[in-house]
Amino acid sequence: MSQMPKTLVHRWTPRVLFELSCKPMHFNAIQRAIEAPSARMLSQLLKRLARDGILERHVIAVGPPASVRYSLTTLGIELQKSTEALVDFWRKNAPEIQERRFVNAEAARADAARQADAGTA
Repeated sequence: MSQMPKTLVHRWTPRVLFELSCKPMHFNAIQRAIEAPSARMLSQLLKRLARDGILERHVIAVGPPASVRYSLTTLGIELQKSTEALVDFWRKNAPEIQERRFVNAEAARADAARQADAGTA
């Protein structure tokens, strides 16, 4: 696990993979679709995904400036399917997970209150 590229667990990677699973896209279209916080961050992410073999980067030299289109590779398609399975898991189990978070947070607050009361007694 320590060798897993940070790119694969980057917060925007699943969104990029989902958008590109539908069709190849240009940079600006990806940026609009995922509502990326900055062009620089998205550019770096796309370059790393291309470097890792997840995306193909196609430069279309129509004229200045050159246009770049991105598409998923076979590895990218496989990763997107795995990511989709995680999203499906979350959708199915989110209510239970959120309920457990709430219950555990309440228990932790109660424990902290008991410890505070014991310390002042």
